[in-house]
Amino acid sequence: MAIKYPQFRKFAHQGLSGKMTINFKDTAALHALSTTLLEKDFNLKVNIPTDRLVPTIPSRLNYILLIEDLLECGGRRAGDVHGIDIGTGASCVYSLLAAKTKQWKMLATEVDEESVKFAIENVQRNNLQHLILIKSVSHTVVLKGALEEDHSYDFCMCNPPFFSAESELNPSVKRRSPNRPPPRNGLTGSLQEVVVMGGEVAFIKRLIEESLELKTTIKIYSSLVGHKSSLTPLKNALKQAGVSNMTEVMFRQGHTSRWILAWTFDNECDLRNVSYISKREKNLPLTYLIPHPEDIHEYTLPIIATKFQDMFSQLQLEVKILKIEDSSCLFEITALKNTWSYQRKKRRAMKFKDNHQLDIPQSSAILCRETKECKPLGTKQSDNSVSERSINSSMPCLNTKQTGNSVSMDSSVASSSIKYTKYGVSEGSINSSCLSLTTQHTNNSASEGSLNSSVPCPSTQHTNNSASEGSLNSSVPCPSTQHTNNSASIGSGPCIRRGQKRQGRGTVTMTYKLFKSSDATPCTGVLLKAGIALFPMHLDICLEMMLLGGSGGQESLHQLLQYFKNNLR
Repeated sequence: MAIKYPQFRKFAHQGLSGKMTINFKDTAALHALSTTLLEKDFNLKVNIPTDRLVPTIPSRLNYILLIEDLLECGGRRAGDVHGIDIGTGASCVYSLLAAKTKQWKMLATEVDEESVKFAIENVQRNNLQHLILIKSVSHTVVLKGALEEDHSYDFCMCNPPFFSAESELNPSVKRRSPNRPPPRNGLTGSLQEVVVMGGEVAFIKRLIEESLELKTTIKIYSSLVGHKSSLTPLKNALKQAGVSNMTEVMFRQGHTSRWILAWTFDNECDLRNVSYISKREKNLPLTYLIPHPEDIHEYTLPIIATKFQDMFSQLQLEVKILKIEDSSCLFEITALKNTWSYQRKKRRAMKFKDNHQLDIPQSSAILCRETKECKPLGTKQSDNSVSERSINSSMPCLNTKQTGNSVSMDSSVASSSIKYTKYGVSEGSINSSCLSLTTQHTNNSASEGSLNSSVPCPSTQHTNNSASEGSLNSSVPCPSTQHTNNSASIGSGPCIRRGQKRQGRGTVTMTYKLFKSSDATPCTGVLLKAGIALFPMHLDICLEMMLLGGSGGQESLHQLLQYFKNNLR
């Protein structure tokens, strides 16, 4: 697209991954992207002033396609379709798309005279005057006063101003959580296009009130909703008005979610039976066959489960262990922020930091068990190791990695790592109020102090030549000890040996519903809440992930699955 369209080429650049991209915070780049997409995909030449709203084309097209499904629900499949575009804007994008792709006749209203001028020019530039009528109306008009007398319409659509005050345009005001990232796109549009008294709720309520008077003059009423919090008061307003035949549909484009609220007074049109809504699959689990490592000849469920526990720890996820058995392992994970994206960028930054770090701050000190005195981090002892002082705590053990000079760690840091809580661990599995994580040794030698705790350690990994462990005073023995240097001592559980080469290894194969299938619910301050299942399938081990809630939705679940894929190869 950058090669064919010069007006877009100057904003496109090649990223580190080799893909072409643009700066989505640059309003000029957004302007070039939208006008180029309209020309490339729909042969529409549109002029949008720089101080007016720049439409995102995919979301506008989705609205048109939904209207088409709503009309089919009412038995209208072909013929003359008459629609109303409330507040068409300078781009007149909804009416242009409807006329160009569906040959619908559109009445487009607008209150701003400058936008009316540009809308008329855009219609004439594309020779669609026979299908689109632009009408200038006052600020008090929504529908009444704009419609032609003794004329009926099939639908109305609206993209109202989302905000009630200019202060809401500040990204920090819109964020529901301080951990929520700012918007990725630049803000476009004039003040009157994005701000209205009372916000979108007040505007759409006016549309609802007028629909009660117009009734079947318009077959289907609809409006775009920008904030999910607006849906409840709007649906309550419809119910109080006696409207029960309504529906809502969510659109997700990239990192942006929008909703369409539609209602009708036509008894022959049941909006709840729209194919777009009834046929869509809700919250289907994501499944993935974990491939066999090429350097070993067997792998088991305990080994894979241990790898996932390590990844949970690295991602700083909160975890509930729902089930640990030979037949399957179930976890419920909660993420407050995205820690799985841009891993290569983070590794490069960490490597750069390590290469340019001259001195270790003297303020970083640890308390050693033998001397009970503070020593700077990384101080060497005669045996090239630093002993850990005993940890007397009911908190879970940390996933402590020792590389180079071993470092002892205070138990007060334990709460910053992964959180495990008991949740119905079945008989024959680990049964404790707290579970410790893997302790990894990647040094030539490491001597641990005693761990006086009532918490069991599910596995201890040794990934180097030798490791000398201290005593583990625990009421429950470790269920498995894993050695991954030269030999593998497999714990309890079925040993799934490598069979014949499989076709489509590492691809989605089936749905294994171990979690209750229900609509994911938003969780305050939570980015992602998901269920994770591991279970044998023939000669393989299958991973299943199901969305349970969170503001990140299915997209964050896909990103997390991709992280697991990259780290399981």
